[in-house]
Amino acid sequence: MNSFKKLFSTEKGYIYLKLCILLIQILPIISALLALISSSIGFLKTRDKFLKDKYNYPFLISGFLMILSSIVNNIQNKDFLINNNLNTWLGLFNWIPYFYVFWGLQYFLQTEKARKESLYCFLIGSTPILLSGLGQYFLNLNGPFKLFFGLIVIFQRPLCSSMTESEIISINGECVSGLTSFFNNPNYYSIYLLMILPLALSILIYTLKKMNIINFLPLSLTLVILFSLFLTYSRNGLIGSFLTIKLFIDNVLKLSSFKKLASTIFFILILFLIYFLIVQDVSGTIPDQLKDKFLQLNFSNILESPRIKIWTKTVDFIGERPIFGWGANSFQYFYNLDSNSFQHHSHNLILDIATNYGLTSALLIYINFSIISLKSLSYIQRIIVPKVHQSFITDLGWSISALVVSFSYLFDVTYYDYKIAISFWIILAGSKCIYSNKNLIDI
Repeated sequence: MNSFKKLFSTEKGYIYLKLCILLIQILPIISALLALISSSIGFLKTRDKFLKDKYNYPFLISGFLMILSSIVNNIQNKDFLINNNLNTWLGLFNWIPYFYVFWGLQYFLQTEKARKESLYCFLIGSTPILLSGLGQYFLNLNGPFKLFFGLIVIFQRPLCSSMTESEIISINGECVSGLTSFFNNPNYYSIYLLMILPLALSILIYTLKKMNIINFLPLSLTLVILFSLFLTYSRNGLIGSFLTIKLFIDNVLKLSSFKKLASTIFFILILFLIYFLIVQDVSGTIPDQLKDKFLQLNFSNILESPRIKIWTKTVDFIGERPIFGWGANSFQYFYNLDSNSFQHHSHNLILDIATNYGLTSALLIYINFSIISLKSLSYIQRIIVPKVHQSFITDLGWSISALVVSFSYLFDVTYYDYKIAISFWIILAGSKCIYSNKNLIDI
């Protein structure tokens, strides 16, 4: 009995969390198991406070509505070949377990020390992913590689730019425009990089302020992340990286409201300048893959943009069933039935949830994401002052990561990859702990 208690003690729960973070990318199944064990320990320790936390209610209500939506759509969708009953219920696993993990893991992320150690785990765990991406670009290490009977899949999609036309034909055109590393798609890799970029920047600034010198390891890690982000050729990733840097400048330099406004205008002008330079490509050095991505934006006729067309059609679907949606994975069925192009999702998380489970669930979830990340950032803005609380610079990384990834979900849906989702929910839990949960037992 004593050995059982030790196995599920507070100390062990915190170790499980750190191991979970370290293994997210390389052993996702084991990481998921560790996340559930750790969050269960945390939940048991704080179960009497669960209903006292107002930030749990949007997720709790959304979970109830999602279950109700699944019941309703199992009845209503019998005339459609959308999906079977099993898929409808399996879709709930993309959300409800994470609501539970979000609360349970907060117990282990209350202190600045715990968040800093977890942040280091994120960055250490990113090392094989970054090296894999560099190998894909410089050494043409193409996958997919499957280990342990397919439990681990390293996609390493072949890069079109590194192949001849005959080689592309030989693989039926199944190559990608940008870096993927362990992920299936460049956009997924770019969101992962966006998630860890603020964490790396916060450690770089923290070591600089503490030691008054630029530490080689944080600097190298940050530069590799930025370089890898560029090589994904993801518009979302490139814009997100500029937003991340802007938020760090605003907060670390403690800019006034007027200066923040000026920096925002400057930031927008820089983005338009970059867009112009990429599209015009006067020097002829811009990679075709990147130029094609920006040409698709089509500012001269924005309503004809593929993304706008997808969003418009998705809004029509939601309008037909705004309360409970159409059920999990329904977007693929309806959009591809009514269009010549194939799309996996709506490229907007709010629209995607609303299509599947209804508008109420979508707004409750996304608004809660935004409130938690913005309130966390606002709290840090008040406590970071020159020569005081410099340790909270690392907390700034958590807040900015949660905010930037939440913002990116408005333009692409990379959420449904477990490695992305669990990383985001842990970061969201850590961000919330920055300004709340002060009454929980300290680990």
